Amino acid sequence: MNRTAVIFNPEKISEAKLTKLYRKVTDQELFLMPTDSKSAGFEAGRRAVELEMERVVVAGGDGTLRAVVEAIADSDIVLGILPIGTGNILARNLKLPVNNLESCAHRSLSKSEYQIDLGVARVFDASGKTQEYLFTGIAGLGMDARLMAATDKKRKRQIGWIAYLEASLKFLPLRFERFEVVVDNQPPRVLKSYSLLVGNAGWLPGAISMMPDARLDDSVVGWMKGAKKNSRNKDKMTSFIQGQ
Repeated sequence: MNRTAVIFNPEKISEAKLTKLYRKVTDQELFLMPTDSKSAGFEAGRRAVELEMERVVVAGGDGTLRAVVEAIADSDIVLGILPIGTGNILARNLKLPVNNLESCAHRSLSKSEYQIDLGVARVFDASGKTQEYLFTGIAGLGMDARLMAATDKKRKRQIGWIAYLEASLKFLPLRFERFEVVVDNQPPRVLKSYSLLVGNAGWLPGAISMMPDARLDDSVVGWMKGAKKNSRNKDKMTSFIQGQ
C-alpha cells in the first residue's frame, strides 16, 4: 500500500473524527499529521516529504491546502483533498462532492490522478526583496486580499462562506485603486478597479463564476506588472490532485 499522510487542520476537524471517517473507507494505515498555527501546514508538508510519503491528503481549507502545496510542490507526492474549509475553491472546481465528506475521503485515496497548473505570485517589497507564493486557485490584490484578512474565523465556522460577504460590508463604499497590468505580450494597461484577481479556477461558492474561461489544466500562465518591478513566469508548475 502507498505511504499516505493526512495533514489536517485541528481547528477544522479532530484527530478522532478524522480517524473514524477514514476507517469507513479504508483499512490502510494512515499517518495523521496536524498543522501548526505558525506555518499553517507547510512544516507538516515538509515532514511528509522527509518521511517519503507517496500521497498526502489535506484535510482543511484553501489556506491549509496552499501551504502544503508549497511544501511538496517539488516532490512526486500525489495530493488528495478532504474539503473542510470555508470556500474550498479548488475542491469545487475539481467537482468534488464538498457536502459529502465520506465520498471525498474515499476519492482522496483514489488511484485516479489529475494534473493541474500551479500559479506563482512574486511579491516585491520596498527594499526590492522578492518572495514567491504558489497558489492552486485564485490570487488577489486590493479589496479581495483585505477581505480575506478581515473575515472573522469564528464567523466562518458559524455561517461558512457567507462570512466573506458579511465582512465585505466593512469596505463600503468601495475604494478603487490603479493597477498596471500586462497579459502575455500585450502592451501594459492601467486599470481602475477595487480588486484584481488572477487564477486558473473560476468557480466560487454559491455557483458564482468569476472567470468563466479559467481552466485548471490549460498551461496558460498570466503575469502582472507592478509600478516599479515586472514579474514574469512562464514555467508550468504542476501538482497531482485526485480527479472526479
